[in-house]
Amino acid sequence: MKYLQQQKEYKKAIEILKEVFERKKTHYNIFNIPEDKLFKQHLESLRCSIELIEEDIPCLDLDY
Repeated sequence: MKYLQQQKEYKKAIEILKEVFERKKTHYNIFNIPEDKLFKQHLESLRCSIELIEEDIPCLDLDY
């Protein structure tokens, strides 16, 4: 049942990434820098990372 521990760790990683995403998004909205492409790329990268980890969670179970 090693995959259950891995799933738990993945879910914790998602929580952390979501917190970072929200902080960056709030910071972005406070300073309202629409032309800052790097900042937008960071937000998009965080969002993609969250999605990829969420998609991978079921695959940790070898019986899936």
